[in-house]
Amino acid sequence: MSTKVAEKLSETPTEEIVEPKPHVAGPALEALRWTGHEDSLRDLYANLLAASMDMKTASMAHPSFVEIIKQLTPDEARLMKYFSTENLFPIIHVRAQSEDGSGYQDILVNFSVLGEAAGCENPNLTPSYLDNLARLGLIQMPEVHYTAPNVYDELENHPSIVEARKQIDNLESHKSSVEQRIVRTTQLGQQFIKACVTDHRDLYGASSES
Repeated sequence: MSTKVAEKLSETPTEEIVEPKPHVAGPALEALRWTGHEDSLRDLYANLLAASMDMKTASMAHPSFVEIIKQLTPDEARLMKYFSTENLFPIIHVRAQSEDGSGYQDILVNFSVLGEAAGCENPNLTPSYLDNLARLGLIQMPEVHYTAPNVYDELENHPSIVEARKQIDNLESHKSSVEQRIVRTTQLGQQFIKACVTDHRDLYGASSES
């Protein structure tokens, strides 16, 4: 068994450790061998394996999670970690609307500071990361917004947004507008967080420091 997995199970009572289901353990162990120096991905596999070997959490270790992790970048893993620790995830779209009301064009989509907050290596790719996480069924970006005051202030005053709106407003027959949205985890995403993102030792009150 991987040393990393053994660490994750270090706080689990011996009598609670069970044989993992082969269709979870086999692919996960194989994938764990090839994650190399990518600690954020190795952690996901190790937590999933530990969850599958703990009697209390084995039912959460869905076999599809191995394939989901294979399709994540390290930055996307960092975003899922961030989604497990915070509650508000605002995003905005910037649009160029025709003044006659005949239509609009999205200029910036899924803009946020989530990548910076999550410690992503390439925060400029966060809109694409969010698209991929949504494709995998881990998050949703519905057409709703937070009603609490000031939630979107940081985004709407961001230099990138101010500049984009300025350029649009300088165009003939167009004006800029902002569409406020949110990111939220799905039921599958919440299960993924519990099985793969949350350090398994934390279930027993242990420190998650490796």
